[in-house]
Amino acid sequence: MSEITKNPDGSCHVNIEWNGAKVKPPTLLPGFPSSFYPHIGLITLAWGQYEHVFNRLLAALVQATGDESEPRWKSLDYKRRRKLCRKLATSHLRVRPKLVKFLQDTLDMSAKVHSKRNLLVHGIAELKVDNKDPSNPKVHLLAEGRANGKDIKIAFTSDELETIAYEILHLGGRLNRHDENKCLTLSLPDIRALLDLLSLIPPDQSILPKLPDPLEP
Repeated sequence: MSEITKNPDGSCHVNIEWNGAKVKPPTLLPGFPSSFYPHIGLITLAWGQYEHVFNRLLAALVQATGDESEPRWKSLDYKRRRKLCRKLATSHLRVRPKLVKFLQDTLDMSAKVHSKRNLLVHGIAELKVDNKDPSNPKVHLLAEGRANGKDIKIAFTSDELETIAYEILHLGGRLNRHDENKCLTLSLPDIRALLDLLSLIPPDQSILPKLPDPLEP
């Protein structure tokens, strides 16, 4: 369906080619430029991966604290799990205020991007073209939905979608501490404290190891 090419600056470009053998008439193909598709896909996959490492952290906190306030926490929506994680992390790691702030900042960052991710994945999408400058029309994905009981509508450019995807990937990296790798915002003792906590829930194979770059020769 797609062909990936690497640009001189190291970025990638995806050319979408529809498979005529699988198209079942009548079919309504999306009318968005090809650059939009990989960003939406990465947003979806990156968020699923982030929730996996987030759930590992929350499971470790529940086990470490013996908290029984939400015995079925795994079935809660992300907003409520995030609130529970904040409470348990603040309490259990109170002797390490910088680590607590690191985790709280991560949760705050996730809250901002979560609403955009939900709007893009679950909302109504349409193409919007801004022709104020006829020589350089700007194409947007206009997403509509509801959040916190309010109607919301946001227009995203391809570049903005790409930014959201990388923000989510960063969130996963902040929580996926698997060794004593350099972390500019955490001291080595804080990293070790986080590793000790996460060791309560051994990682499984759901998080893929680093795979070879398919674009490498």
